[in-house]
Amino acid sequence: MRGILDLAVRYWRREDGQTMVEYEILMLLIAVACIALLVIVGQYVSDTFFGIGSQVP
Repeated sequence: MRGILDLAVRYWRREDGQTMVEYEILMLLIAVACIALLVIVGQYVSDTFFGIGSQVP
């Protein structure tokens, strides 16, 4: 029984996957920031082109 408990403790203390999860969370935050930036900048660019287009005869 002690061997199974030691095996379970070693399994839960492993940090192999922890780094992968941290990188995935970081990539998710970067992706969300990029999407938000594109939405904001896209609206600005659209308004700018619409304004220029309305001034062209």
